[in-house]
Amino acid sequence: PVCSIDHAVISHTKCSFFAYVAGKLPVPEGPDAGDHFFHGHLRVVPRVGPAPQNVDMKLHRQPRVSGFGCNGTWTSRFWWMCVSWFLCSVVVWSSVLSVVGGAGQAYNFTLALLIATTNNGPGKISGGAFFVALDDLNNNLSASLTASTGDTAHFRYVFRDTRNDDVTAMRAMVDLHCDEETNVTAFIGPDVLCSNAALVASSFNISYISYDCNDIHTLKDNMHRYLVVNMEPSLAHVAKSIVALLKYYQWRSFWLVTGNGDTNTDWTDAGENLQDLASKEGITVNDVSKELLNDKYHSGLAQQRQPYPKIIQESRYKTRVYVFLGDYNSLIDFLRALNDEGVTSRGDHVVIAAVDYNTRTVSGGDSFFRVDEQGGTPEQSQMDAFRNVLLLMRQQPKNHTVQFNNRVYAKNSQHPINGPRLLPSWKKPPFRQEAYYLYDAVMQYGTAVLDLIRDGLDPYDSRLVIGKIRNTTIRSIQGFDVHINDVGESEGSYVVRSIASNASGLVPDLWQVGSFQIEEGGPKLAYRPNNISTVAWVTGSVPVSDPVCGFDGSKCKSDEEMEEWRNRAIGIGLAVFFVLAVGILFIGLRYWFRAKRMRAQTLSAHGVCSNSFAELRAVADEEGLLA
Repeated sequence: PVCSIDHAVISHTKCSFFAYVAGKLPVPEGPDAGDHFFHGHLRVVPRVGPAPQNVDMKLHRQPRVSGFGCNGTWTSRFWWMCVSWFLCSVVVWSSVLSVVGGAGQAYNFTLALLIATTNNGPGKISGGAFFVALDDLNNNLSASLTASTGDTAHFRYVFRDTRNDDVTAMRAMVDLHCDEETNVTAFIGPDVLCSNAALVASSFNISYISYDCNDIHTLKDNMHRYLVVNMEPSLAHVAKSIVALLKYYQWRSFWLVTGNGDTNTDWTDAGENLQDLASKEGITVNDVSKELLNDKYHSGLAQQRQPYPKIIQESRYKTRVYVFLGDYNSLIDFLRALNDEGVTSRGDHVVIAAVDYNTRTVSGGDSFFRVDEQGGTPEQSQMDAFRNVLLLMRQQPKNHTVQFNNRVYAKNSQHPINGPRLLPSWKKPPFRQEAYYLYDAVMQYGTAVLDLIRDGLDPYDSRLVIGKIRNTTIRSIQGFDVHINDVGESEGSYVVRSIASNASGLVPDLWQVGSFQIEEGGPKLAYRPNNISTVAWVTGSVPVSDPVCGFDGSKCKSDEEMEEWRNRAIGIGLAVFFVLAVGILFIGLRYWFRAKRMRAQTLSAHGVCSNSFAELRAVADEEGLLA
């Protein structure tokens, strides 16, 4: 045929032919220039060198035959050739006009899922969340982009099983980067040990969104240099919620009990953050006690050391508010020690503590027992130990996530996760929290690149993508807002729980008594108490952090001392009164005796010797003494 199109995939930015037709490029010259006009007719020949990306266009035209044309002899052969030329022109120019006329651009993104599905990896239970998010991106968010801009976006994936091994995970990242056909635009995972993965991804200039990390906070001050965002909340940022709680109750000082960082740095990091934030808010840290058992509980070591009674004896008369950052089992020992020392029953102390859901799930009657104790119905003393205690726990997903959980279970049974297929009547395995973080990771990456397209920016620039996610507040699939700070760490969402009570007394459960809300216009938090359930304070009122009389009452006197001072004051008052009375009496008598002498002298001068009143009166009248 005169003109044939073997295959064409239109690229709106990298095909020089369309830019040339639109008049945006000068007419090339030379036999190897690529796209030509030949004798007033369009002629497209193969380019020399590699073809542009996303373009595989092959248009060929046979050499011009003398005497041939649409004005030639109207034979069947020429007629067929004219029709072929017309159809070829229609196809080519319709493609050209679609580009020049402003049709949308097609974007393709490849997400690499690196998760452990073997060697007891958690991917068998949580991995399906990735594919649920991928479906939502392609079916929902991409459609909204096309409707608003005319552009299209497609998200595909590649999968690698990390086998619960960080070396395997690093090797998979390198192999995917070196595979030019894969063209990975983002790493979703690997999980658990993420600091090394962040370094590898950043060196490749590829976005890395993590969802289950134990060590990401070790990057600390250098994290802003890496192309990483961590969707799993870090315990280090529970400090912001604690400060919001302190400010709400107007507690201006506290004693910090935390770990020493030998076996676990999570609690020490949280303690350092808390001290920094407290200082900025004008809240005083009375002192800090560091204990190994706060990092990780060990029953044998706890029985041997018994450190908490010593800490309480040292601090009880130096603070009224304790902030406990440590293992939940160690917290139980600390609270029982407070109760045994008689501190809890006084009702003038309060304990604020954070619960790490990675090590302990707290619910119902089991909340009052250590992991090495047999659960059941707690004794009264075990419940009393939890009075005046405020526990900060991660907010649990809302009820609407049941449908989401079922979608994840369904995806888990499909390729490439290949988990067990669960029948409707079967009991489903416990749902892992990491599945929510994994879904949020995929959705936040997709939302970021689509926003960049709408803004006219490069969605393949990883620094722009990571910058779009950082320092934002997102709506998690769990049903509440989560803040991503300026270095890419999720700060999580916490609620406050306290021991429940009713008219008959304490109830063996922990009820939610409040939550935290992100303040409008900034990442600060504000505590919002629950109007339904309230804290069962021992004395019926909120303890104060800085008593007027001091922590030990030294600024005020005791009742016995006040009685003694009262008696002294009365004695002094009586003494003063007696002295004044004697003085007044003395002055009065002295004046009386003086007046008497003066009268006697006056009468003697007039020769009056009688002391009768009548005579004295007569003399006085004559002398005018009574006037």
